Amino acid sequence: PCGGSLFGSGNFSSPNHPNYYYDNAYCVWQLRTTDDQRIFLSFTYVQLENCCFCDYIAIYDGPSVSSPLLGEVCNDNRSVFYSSSNYMTVVFRTDGSVVTQVPYKVSLNQYLYVQVGLRWNDSNLILFLDTCVASPTPFDFHTRVYYLVRDGCPVDDTYHPITTAQSVARFSFRAFQFLRASEAVYIQCKVVICPASDSNSRCRRGCSRRAARGLESEHESQTLVVGPIQLNGQSAQV
Repeated sequence: PCGGSLFGSGNFSSPNHPNYYYDNAYCVWQLRTTDDQRIFLSFTYVQLENCCFCDYIAIYDGPSVSSPLLGEVCNDNRSVFYSSSNYMTVVFRTDGSVVTQVPYKVSLNQYLYVQVGLRWNDSNLILFLDTCVASPTPFDFHTRVYYLVRDGCPVDDTYHPITTAQSVARFSFRAFQFLRASEAVYIQCKVVICPASDSNSRCRRGCSRRAARGLESEHESQTLVVGPIQLNGQSAQV
């Protein structure tokens, strides 16, 4: 089954195991034991797609996905996890099929998944996705552009944030009509890194259409570019 409530010791597996798991799965298991015990979780066999932000297992230290994240498992990572209470939550999430070569070949309206994360998971820092914009060239993200996110506010109707940890910004969106008018598309994302202890930081404000005065001086920011992305059947000069 895809998720459920489990009590005591035992085993569980992804749907359709030992055969291939399903695309676009979202399975949540709540593990529970008696009040005086804690939960130990280990994985005997993990084989996921070679894309950690596409298909992954997330483990939370508590009864729901709002509980603190203990870690994620992907690419045959056989870590072990311990709960601090008698609850633990396990999420198994997959996307559609992923193409890993460059340029990235996609179909119109196919869901794409993007992740930006800190190199090291630091509980003292928060990563916030400020702006993501698409352009037909990697050298100009101002003239002819299509916004997915602007000032922390979703612009594209198919944009969907995926919350996992404060050190990771992950989202999905559909391949858009913008691709039809261009040989290739590049996506530029600007992220802001803030101290977790600062309750008034840009990261805590979330969606804010006010001018971000002194954003670079107030907090560290980074700009990343992904691409080229092409529709199937098109070719581009790279």
